[in-house]
Amino acid sequence: MIINKEELLYLQDSAKILKANYIMVDNNCIYGSDDGLIFLRRIIIENTTNISLLCISYKDFVAFIKEIDIGDTITLDDNVLYSNSNNYVYCNNIDKIYRFREMMNSVNESIFNCICHEDNLKEIDRFNDILAQKSADGMTILNIANNLLSIYSNMLPVVKSDTVELNVYNYRVGTILVHFIIHKKKNINVDIYIPYKIL
Repeated sequence: MIINKEELLYLQDSAKILKANYIMVDNNCIYGSDDGLIFLRRIIIENTTNISLLCISYKDFVAFIKEIDIGDTITLDDNVLYSNSNNYVYCNNIDKIYRFREMMNSVNESIFNCICHEDNLKEIDRFNDILAQKSADGMTILNIANNLLSIYSNMLPVVKSDTVELNVYNYRVGTILVHFIIHKKKNINVDIYIPYKIL
């Protein structure tokens, strides 16, 4: 599959919002997660892309794009993204794709049983205090309707102009699924799904 650099730059800009270590482009969605593939982040992209599936380390993706020369032909084959200037990066690790899909399926099965909803967490002073903390301050507990959520300042990609909606779902035995919906400018929404043990 042949891809142009503008398409990759658009995907890079969209994925940057997720602040994730790994990304997976799957049709009109970009999913992101941490190194351990525990939380799931998602953004729906407006521009159509020729890429039906790409799973890659965000850091490797950015480094690959920086090395592309003007006029390069960029190709995605099974598990390698490469250009004709001998620039390449491995991608589409089957274990990571499986884990992303497993998380997506698990989320889809759980979102019908909402036990708590907040329209805008930024109206809660304690939440704003957490966002203002430094990374060195560590995790802080936020109590939302008796659901204890451990949150640290850089966990959510929130800026001042965003609003943050929250849904909490019954999940697996002994756990809840917390769904943060970050509403950004230009009608961009970032969905973040994190499982929490019930304390």
